[in-house]
Amino acid sequence: MMRRKIIIFGAVFLIAYSVAETEIIQKEQHLLIDVGPTNQMEFVRIPNGEFLMGSPVDEEGHKTDEEPIRRIKITSPFFMGVYEVTEEQFKLVTGEKPPIQRGAGKPAFGVTWDQANEFCNLLSKITGKPIRLPTEAEWEYACRAGSKTRYWFGNKREELLENDWCGKNSSDEPKTVGTKKANPWGLYDMHGNAVEWCLDWYAPYESDHLDNPYGPLTGEFRVARGGSFFRYPNDCRSATRSKFSPEYSGGTIGFRVVIAENIKKPITQQLTNKTVGQPANANDRLNFTVQESHIGEEGESVLVSFLIAFGKVFLLALVTSVIVGIGKYIFTKLKREQNENSTLDNAVDDAGRMDKQPSAGCD
Repeated sequence: MMRRKIIIFGAVFLIAYSVAETEIIQKEQHLLIDVGPTNQMEFVRIPNGEFLMGSPVDEEGHKTDEEPIRRIKITSPFFMGVYEVTEEQFKLVTGEKPPIQRGAGKPAFGVTWDQANEFCNLLSKITGKPIRLPTEAEWEYACRAGSKTRYWFGNKREELLENDWCGKNSSDEPKTVGTKKANPWGLYDMHGNAVEWCLDWYAPYESDHLDNPYGPLTGEFRVARGGSFFRYPNDCRSATRSKFSPEYSGGTIGFRVVIAENIKKPITQQLTNKTVGQPANANDRLNFTVQESHIGEEGESVLVSFLIAFGKVFLLALVTSVIVGIGKYIFTKLKREQNENSTLDNAVDDAGRMDKQPSAGCD
């Protein structure tokens, strides 16, 4: 009876632990932020790693500002918006409608770089999290999701029609976010729907291999990345770069945001013609604006890792104990049956011998 209870308990624990571990992993990989009673912004965790930024000269659609190819290291994981910021989300956070309105569920179009940056500042104050525009390097790294091809899904432009909205399949009209396929890291519309603002000032690439690059200290144009519902496939590639004045408010420009450490700018910026366009120190970084959030998330990760490790050890010990218990039970049962059979055989033999003995009669 006791063994049966142990087996049942072990099975229940195994199921509960598996469910709990799955939920913990999912919570670690995704983050939801409420921006209204019925509206949430969804973020997915982008792992740290290295990639080749830019495109080779023989890539179809290649442009000279996508070279030289350089190895970039993203040293820390970050969270990126699964979708572009929508009209409703922009209004809920800023209190204003986006300059160009295309309909519910569609990207917030016509937003200038300054308006996108202000959206990030407001959302940071509301949530207490360090929210900003992605750097150009972060954007391409997240878009590629480990790929080295023209698009995250391969090189064929025909496949773009299945995976994103561009000028070849949109009828020149923007679409609701997330209606095509996500890349392997869970991001939608990276090759189309809306061109997306990045944090950086635009500048030619340096040939150096860099950690966490974020462009020059100042400049004339801001970088934008991605394709749009109006662009043709060659201008929707992972490496495609665009540049616009920060005041630009065109009908295809939108943005998505990240939750990541902020970029540290020098306290004193004596900007001269010499410094304009020069890359900032790639390692000159700052921790999260809200230190508690950084420490809290780090502590939660350590605690989660400990609990998972402890759970696995406990589960292994429990399963081992159950297996040993079952083995002992089976062995004991077999031995008991064997003893019973042996006793029965002996009894049969004794009865047979008694039958063979001559009966004692009267003379």
